[in-house]
Amino acid sequence: MRLEVRSCKPVRAGLRDSIERRLRFILGRFGSRVQSATVRLSECRDAQGHAMKRCEIVVRMGLGRIARVADTGDDLRAAMDRATERIARSVQRALERSQGQTSNGGKRDRRNAGAT
Repeated sequence: MRLEVRSCKPVRAGLRDSIERRLRFILGRFGSRVQSATVRLSECRDAQGHAMKRCEIVVRMGLGRIARVADTGDDLRAAMDRATERIARSVQRALERSQGQTSNGGKRDRRNAGAT
């Protein structure tokens, strides 16, 4: 899996290593089905003008499938932790949909099985 961390400002080596380690752990269970992951770190302002940290994660899988999540908060590490937890669920759902399965114990979705 190719992993890329992008930011407008320089990212400390410790934070970059932490992000990479966490994503490899979270996404490693999907093996070769995950081709790449891109993490974008940025700052934005909320409605009151307070500086907020934003973490966006985009995961590319085979056949053009993409999972994307973003989280914003006062603390960058907290936003990153929430985003990594959410991306794991999003990738799982995307892979299940691509196999025609749902999270109901691996049973196939038969609603449109007889439609022609």
